[in-house]
Amino acid sequence: VQKVVAKIKQSLAEYNLVGEPSMSFPLKLDFEDIKNQENEIWRKVEVTDRADNLSAVKRQAIQLKSMIDRAKEEQCLVKAEMVSTIKWYRHQHSLLIASMNNSTEGRKACLVKEGLFIEAKLLEFIKSFDEHIIVEESVQTIFFSIVGLDKDVVEINDFDLPDFDENVLINVDFVDDDDEDDINVLDFNEENLNFEDFEDDSDLHDI
Repeated sequence: VQKVVAKIKQSLAEYNLVGEPSMSFPLKLDFEDIKNQENEIWRKVEVTDRADNLSAVKRQAIQLKSMIDRAKEEQCLVKAEMVSTIKWYRHQHSLLIASMNNSTEGRKACLVKEGLFIEAKLLEFIKSFDEHIIVEESVQTIFFSIVGLDKDVVEINDFDLPDFDENVLINVDFVDDDDEDDINVLDFNEENLNFEDFEDDSDLHDI
């Protein structure tokens, strides 16, 4: 646009230097005369094709540029949300592992069930986000190993977990830790589930 405007102004300057009167054209012309498509001069030169309105073209160009910039911003926001989601699930995974210490067998079954869900979601997110963000670490499928579950099988089944009998979750070989200094950091499970309500392990089937 700037190049065209400069060329028009140069041509106008050359026209105005001629200085000879004309029966058809004015002695002097300025850029505003040329820019106005309704000006008499365009009818005299019998121009029938109407160019696009310059202001409308500029507005459209600005709008398209703004849409491109906004799309790039949205991409950055989505990628940041992907990273944040994986970090959150990794943190929950760490909390579950830490909470396995000094837990009753019934509670460990609940933790394993929650851990299986977290690991499946992590695997799903990492595979889905792999084309858009860089995932530095793979998932340590500790809870998958506890129940003898192969993560490749879960991936083939679109990350759907099989239904486990409560005995599978309860009768696993948990390693007890008697260190009383361990802190049970899985506070959200205590808020959402009251483990004292379970009279026996069979009640876990309803969770």
